[in-house]
Amino acid sequence: MLKLAIMQPYLFPYMGYFQLIDTVDHFILYDDVNYMKGKWINRNRIIVNNRIHRFTVPLSKSSQNKLIREIQLLEDNTWKARLLKTIAFAYGRAPEFDKVFPLIEDIIMNDEQNLSAFIHHSLQALCAFMGIATIISCSSSLQNTCFDDRGEDRILNICLAEQATGYVNLCNGKDLYNRHRFVSRGIDLQFLSLQRGHLYRQFNGPFYADLSIIDVLMFNDQHNLQQLLAANILD
Repeated sequence: MLKLAIMQPYLFPYMGYFQLIDTVDHFILYDDVNYMKGKWINRNRIIVNNRIHRFTVPLSKSSQNKLIREIQLLEDNTWKARLLKTIAFAYGRAPEFDKVFPLIEDIIMNDEQNLSAFIHHSLQALCAFMGIATIISCSSSLQNTCFDDRGEDRILNICLAEQATGYVNLCNGKDLYNRHRFVSRGIDLQFLSLQRGHLYRQFNGPFYADLSIIDVLMFNDQHNLQQLLAANILD
């Protein structure tokens, strides 16, 4: 039995992304599709002074005509020190700061300039910290898949090539996939519904949901993280 999930690579994604990773045996970063500006591939949100703050990792000559795996980070790495300073200022008083900040620092200071590889490394490091043992790979490195296929056909193609018996997507993807097509190929199609009941205490301001995993890690110890990871239902 091999359960698979496929998502585009996102930078320091929200908790639901990690819940999906934790649910499957093999998680594939869909990096051989076109980069799309305005998405969460190279940006995310944290709390600064009890307000939502959006940060962005600058890219070099990014274009929607390029594949994600073809995008490079900006060669001028001065943004790294600025971002780390912002995170330290934002979460210096958070209960898990001393444990989490060195992890975030190691991820951001990584020498990798390729966007997909940078995110791949960051997800592996974050999952190791959170106790998630799922294998993570990139679609661009897979063998025996047809790069000309798109949409549901490509997903099915990858599942078959990887000999998956199950495919899991987030619940908002129900309109994208035909369960009968998956079942007819011997693949159980399931959708992950994220439960909103497991909130955590941030600072003294209002609770902001679906922020970067950075925010989650700063306020939750390992026990709480495991509870948050388990807060989902497979349909």
